[in-house]
Amino acid sequence: TAATMTWANAVDNCAALEYAGRTDWRLPNFKELLSLWDGAWPGNQGINLTTFPLSNGDYFWTSNTAVNTNNALRAWLSTVPQLNSAGVKTSAYYPLPVAGGRIN
Repeated sequence: TAATMTWANAVDNCAALEYAGRTDWRLPNFKELLSLWDGAWPGNQGINLTTFPLSNGDYFWTSNTAVNTNNALRAWLSTVPQLNSAGVKTSAYYPLPVAGGRIN
């Protein structure tokens, strides 16, 4: 479901996800998350809602912890994709799970 959650809950929920016959879901790193931005999608939504129908938020968690380990990096995927300042891990933002091997 499209729900905001803390960073720890986002990490845990992605890891526990079983969907489309896959169990290797995880929270993406910031490079992976920014690669999902779709500039061709109309309006202010930078995520293709056909491909990702429940991705209705602007701020999404990444798996990257910030220099201050109380924070994690978040990305803004609206009209222009950008890696925003780190969010406090207890804040609530959207997860966007990805599956498969990690891209560095």
